[in-house]
Amino acid sequence: DYGPQPINPSWFPRKAIKATGVLASEPRHIIRSMRALHTMVEAPVEKMVTHQFPLSQANEAFKSHETLEAMIAVIRPND
Repeated sequence: DYGPQPINPSWFPRKAIKATGVLASEPRHIIRSMRALHTMVEAPVEKMVTHQFPLSQANEAFKSHETLEAMIAVIRPND
């Protein structure tokens, strides 16, 4: 538990940001999710991730997306 993390929740609806979390997932769940995503998106999804940030830099991740520096910014909660 990292406790409360300061982020601006108004960015989610304003910037059409989608946050997805998984608790206690197993590799098979992640594989199933990635296969489902590949059926919805025609591009190789993993190549669309341009930036990765630790949870402590969540605001920087949102800013990189807002300024178009990042195509897809991923926040890695365990880094």
